[in-house]
Amino acid sequence: MAGGGHVLQTVVEIAGSISPTLEKTVKSTTEQLNKIDLKSAAVAASVTAGFIGIGKAVIDAGKKIVGFASDYDKAMRSVSAQTGATGEELEALGDVVQQVYADNFGESMDAAADAVAEVSRLLGLEDDALVQASENAIALSDAFEFDISESTRAASALMKNFGVSAEEAYNIIAYGAQNGANQNGDMLDVLNEYAAQYSALGLSADQFVQGLVKAGDEGVFSMDKVGDAVKEFNIRSKDLSTTSAEAYALLGMDADEMFARFAAGGETANEAFFEVLDALNNLDDPLAKNTAAVNLFGTQYEDLGEGILDILASMEGSTLDNVDAMEQLNEVQYGDLQSQLEGIGRQLEVAFLPLGSTLLDAISGLMPAVTEAVGALEPMISGLTESLTPLITDVFGRLGPMLTELMQPLMRIADVLFEKILPPLIEIGMSVMPVVVAVVDALAVALEPIFDVVGVFLPIIADVVSLIAKQLTPALQMLSRLLKPLGNLFSGAFALLEPIGTVIGFITDVLGTLTDFLSGIFLHTWDTVWNLVSGNFEMSWTGIVEFFKGVANGFIDIAEGAVNGIINAINALTGGLSAIWTWTGLPAIPEIPLVEWPRLAAGGFTN
Repeated sequence: MAGGGHVLQTVVEIAGSISPTLEKTVKSTTEQLNKIDLKSAAVAASVTAGFIGIGKAVIDAGKKIVGFASDYDKAMRSVSAQTGATGEELEALGDVVQQVYADNFGESMDAAADAVAEVSRLLGLEDDALVQASENAIALSDAFEFDISESTRAASALMKNFGVSAEEAYNIIAYGAQNGANQNGDMLDVLNEYAAQYSALGLSADQFVQGLVKAGDEGVFSMDKVGDAVKEFNIRSKDLSTTSAEAYALLGMDADEMFARFAAGGETANEAFFEVLDALNNLDDPLAKNTAAVNLFGTQYEDLGEGILDILASMEGSTLDNVDAMEQLNEVQYGDLQSQLEGIGRQLEVAFLPLGSTLLDAISGLMPAVTEAVGALEPMISGLTESLTPLITDVFGRLGPMLTELMQPLMRIADVLFEKILPPLIEIGMSVMPVVVAVVDALAVALEPIFDVVGVFLPIIADVVSLIAKQLTPALQMLSRLLKPLGNLFSGAFALLEPIGTVIGFITDVLGTLTDFLSGIFLHTWDTVWNLVSGNFEMSWTGIVEFFKGVANGFIDIAEGAVNGIINAINALTGGLSAIWTWTGLPAIPEIPLVEWPRLAAGGFTN
């Protein structure tokens, strides 16, 4: 293929820069697009379509690469907006974002970029320190649902007031969260708000968090109360007030000396703080102890009680030198196979990011020519729209009358259904219901004496059976022979009830026949009238014939049903009587056969 060698020589450098050959090709293509006409473009598109099928896999891969580059570009625009960084500074932040994402931190590129922007803005870190701090902030968010802004502000407070590194600050936060310091959900606020107060007393960040852990172990209801108690002590320990001086006097200490030691801060204040706690714990007089503690810790001592002294005393000598909570947290949280595989995938995405950025820049360079080409299509699209508009208007204009004509017979059918057919059916149903209710009531009245009799005899029979069961076997056999005819008697008695059921069935059959008869008359009448109106005289004559035939056959059905109903009732009665005496050997009463009368023939030829 012509030019194939030149295409193979086009090289995109992994560093992200566009090669001179590709750059020249892009510029040349842009110039050609500016001159191309639509017919030539159509021919070129038809030729290119064949190669698209061949290179579908390559195109799909290119889409993913370019799509990831587009996501990264969008994320970095957000970073620039949040931090105000541009140029080389923004490029350096981009390197951090890529590293954080490739290390598998953050749900997406956007999440990683937002974390880097927030940590950079609050802590002012760069390069590797910014990478580690951003990853720690994301890890704390994943493990404890800490807001990245809140955990970063707490880390910032620890760094500024205690001089610890970002790594140490996040390690302290992780240790506190893992060991109960956040059981009330206010640990981050306490670290942020009271770090300066602890630092002023010469306490370390390790001692600060260890005191909160101890408070959690002791079940303190609010970590803020602990921090506020230290804040009150920091203020009163060096305020030269009379109440503070009285507290030192109760502890056997020189007030002026203690004021000076706490004002000095650092290690001097640290030693003085724990001396005061020891003196309070060793004070035997409970009244003097409470007075001195309230004078130094304020009302927080009243809220927390004497236990706050042991909690604060436990901070002495505390250190986290051998604790790496963040490393342990990351190993547990991201050490599974799925996370590792996802990390590999992210590393590949970042490796192809320079290529994607190059392709994205190249596509962006073609956009002006594409925009102009699309603009050239606008007159054609407008002309096509103008041509189609009358056609669409005409089609819908013709459909309107057709739908109107179709709706008229549908409306007539609906009128017949809801106004002519349903009301008679409902009226018939309403007229039948009283009859059914009356029959049921009569049946209940008729059966009530039988149930009463049975109810009286059943206990007596049960007693007799119980008494006889205790007798010898011959007596039981005799009872069996006596009960057999008695069972036939009851069987026959219940059989006598069958005529009642037969009567109910007869009434139901008659009503059903009458309903079918009336419905048939109505439908034949409607069909005949409809055929006459529509001019179908042949069908009208057929309808008239069917009408009179239906009337005749209907009367026959009613009469036949009435006679057969009476016959069924008689047969049921005689059958019940026969059941009573057949065990004696007497013959059963024969049943009367049902009648079946002839109807009008359906028509046709006969022999």
